[in-house]
Amino acid sequence: MLKPKPDPVFVRASIESRCNLTCVYCPKVSGMENHSPERLRGHGLAPQEYCRNLEHLARNGIRGVSFTGGEPTLTAALPELVAFAASI
Repeated sequence: MLKPKPDPVFVRASIESRCNLTCVYCPKVSGMENHSPERLRGHGLAPQEYCRNLEHLARNGIRGVSFTGGEPTLTAALPELVAFAASI
């Protein structure tokens, strides 16, 4: 009997804590925006650190990444991170 392949595993990478509150589905009315713990605010990773982490995740079976935030498009390094993720 053939053993089924496991489903691919994906990870969410929060790359930006800032948010411009423009998503139509944002629960900003209920105060849900930017609920990052205070101790983590302002301590983001450099693009090289994200790439190193993505490489490690790929070596260990992660097959996809979703860049999230806040609003990930507010991160200048987003194109670099997407290109790197696509290359591995």
